[in-house]
Amino acid sequence: MHRLHALFWMVVCLYCTELMAAEPETLKIGASAPAFSLPGIDDKTYTLADFADKDILAIVFTCNHC
Repeated sequence: MHRLHALFWMVVCLYCTELMAAEPETLKIGASAPAFSLPGIDDKTYTLADFADKDILAIVFTCNHC
């Protein structure tokens, strides 16, 4: 099981490193949010459409494995 955890964190670190290497596009104030599909901590995947009836949506990206 320990090897599986190590492999998992290696993949996560590589994924985060790849994301950091790409130059992110900064949205202008008032711009519409781009479409997304993101995994939640509850093992569900969320898209922008899931929040269409909400007035405000805040997405926080954190990393606690490094």
